[in-house]
Amino acid sequence: MRRKIIAMVMTLFVFSSTTVAFADEKKADLKEGTKLLEQNSKVKMNKKPLSDKELRAAEGIKDLDKLNKAKLSLKAKNVTTKKGQAKEKYSLEKNKSGIASFAAEAAENTDPNNAYLLNFQTVINGNISVQGEQRWYNLAVDKNTRIATYLTMGADADFDLYLFKLDQTTMQLNLVKASESAIGQSEIVDDVVGPGIYYFMVSGYQGSGSYQLLSFGANSYIDNELNDTAATATTLSNNSFNINGAIDNPYDYDFYKAQLTSERMAKFNFTQPSGSGYKAYISTDGANFSEINTATTYDLNAGTYYFVVASSDGSFNNSNPYNLQLSSVGYNSNLLTVVYTNDLTSFFQVDSGRTNFYVNGNPINFSYSYENHVVNSAGWIDTYMNLYQRPEQNVAIYQSEVNQTSTDLPCFIKYQTNFAGGGSRNKALLLTVFNTSLSVNRYAGGAYAGEKAFYTSKMAEVVIDIDTGKVIDLVYPNYYYMYGNQSYTITKPYPSTYNSNLLQN
Repeated sequence: MRRKIIAMVMTLFVFSSTTVAFADEKKADLKEGTKLLEQNSKVKMNKKPLSDKELRAAEGIKDLDKLNKAKLSLKAKNVTTKKGQAKEKYSLEKNKSGIASFAAEAAENTDPNNAYLLNFQTVINGNISVQGEQRWYNLAVDKNTRIATYLTMGADADFDLYLFKLDQTTMQLNLVKASESAIGQSEIVDDVVGPGIYYFMVSGYQGSGSYQLLSFGANSYIDNELNDTAATATTLSNNSFNINGAIDNPYDYDFYKAQLTSERMAKFNFTQPSGSGYKAYISTDGANFSEINTATTYDLNAGTYYFVVASSDGSFNNSNPYNLQLSSVGYNSNLLTVVYTNDLTSFFQVDSGRTNFYVNGNPINFSYSYENHVVNSAGWIDTYMNLYQRPEQNVAIYQSEVNQTSTDLPCFIKYQTNFAGGGSRNKALLLTVFNTSLSVNRYAGGAYAGEKAFYTSKMAEVVIDIDTGKVIDLVYPNYYYMYGNQSYTITKPYPSTYNSNLLQN
């Protein structure tokens, strides 16, 4: 069974938070402001990654490294090698019932006309009596199928494995693939084939003795097969991907390759069929691998990456897929990072001029409006709240800008409200803006005439949707929170790091 043990970890950080005035401070230093994040967010391995050979050897499969090298893509009429004894074609007797595909095991299966039926996932115990003897097996498939067949024998024997397809017009067997490794080494023939009748031949090139034959078949999620090595890796989208695949036998490796065009913060999501023991790995060279940690955000530089999915315990499922996703986290290395969560999943950033602000890569739009109308037999009330985005407005990010109010430094929060003009979120961004324009106009008549209210403010504390960059609530000053019966709750369950360079005045 396979045993793959590798890991990758990230360094994490600390959180600080305080509370905004309305004075412009020095402009944020782009170079200094990003240094902390750049120095601490690189992926680090907690041990030396396993090489491809070590990775495969850890699976506990004898000579698996050599088995993969033995996968031959033979050209037509290139069947007889200096070692091989197979003919290019074998002829079947036309008068054999069922084209000998399901012949009873009464006669010795030393020729294709008496081939035994080969069932998937069933170990066949066979014997080569004398050097040069052949043993034949066949099966039929009705759709495109991946067939992976493994042959093992004693250390003193050298048996070879061949796959043929039957031409049902000429009744001849044409060679598809062969495996001819050295003495005592296992053989593997692995290929994706079309509908038809196929024959396997075990050929006793040298020595005699017992052998075991085991074959696996799959016809679901095979579009990317064969991709069991870095050289045959399936090419993925450059910047993100979402792939479904299947581990269709215990020895299956699925290799993928992506060329990232720029540095990015990224997260992986990996799901697998129930009861499976699959693992996913990442490599920068296709030869050394580290296990992917889905709880970690990766800082991936531009370049080529290989991703591998394999079974760690011999489990496989050729009908239910695994899913591997890579998605970029909203981070721009050209911007100043003000605050970010320690798991590197959320970022509040600003340009060097403090004129444009971003959350998870989304430009923040500070406009907000809400209106409410009440009419009944007692009277009426019309309420309008509007926050206008002004060219000179700014976000309080320095300590001196938050000392004089009860508002906070920018931070990521969990936010819940019963206000119709708000929008509860499991994670949102809390900001204070100054040099802005907020107006509240509350017109009323009848019994409600005394509830008129008109005020403006150059400061507002707002809640930002991290997925869109839009204001989803005006926390202060909000008439409904200050004088009405609406309320909100803010908690800070997300350990975060505030860029300390911003606190220097």
